[in-house]
Amino acid sequence: MMEDTAELLRKLKLRQVDVVGFSDGGILALMLAVRHPEMVRRLVISGVNISPEGLRPEDLEELRASQIPKPKTIDEKLARLWLTSPTEEELSLGLLSKMTQPVLVISGDRDAITLEHTLEIFHALPDAELCVLPGTDHATFSGRSEWLNPIISSFLDRVRSATSTTR
Repeated sequence: MMEDTAELLRKLKLRQVDVVGFSDGGILALMLAVRHPEMVRRLVISGVNISPEGLRPEDLEELRASQIPKPKTIDEKLARLWLTSPTEEELSLGLLSKMTQPVLVISGDRDAITLEHTLEIFHALPDAELCVLPGTDHATFSGRSEWLNPIISSFLDRVRSATSTTR
């Protein structure tokens, strides 16, 4: 999907786009920024993991227990995908540490992705901001749009100078 997205941006002749991604869409956004940095200006990501171990232990255990040898339904295929990707070659803390784009990392404090994993992602990114929403699960965008819309707009509208400091 990431390469399909890159191809779509090429066909549309779009460069330096701002990408907002939730869950698997956020993973795709990070992969796009890592593999095609010339295409991505800024990222807003929420509910993102860079390995299956970023899921809450009980969710990971449930996914593992639900595995069947030959998944057929979309739910079975998604469960397999969530257990096998992203791979270390697709996303890792090392790859994230080389990103130059500003990234707003969003999480609910009750997200399906552990806060510890989200913090590892945040700390790996050289130019990142963190937004943890209280009383919020994985559905940050739909569940807290009244909070997030102004935060995201402010992040995307902010003019960043070439001399801005990073962590």
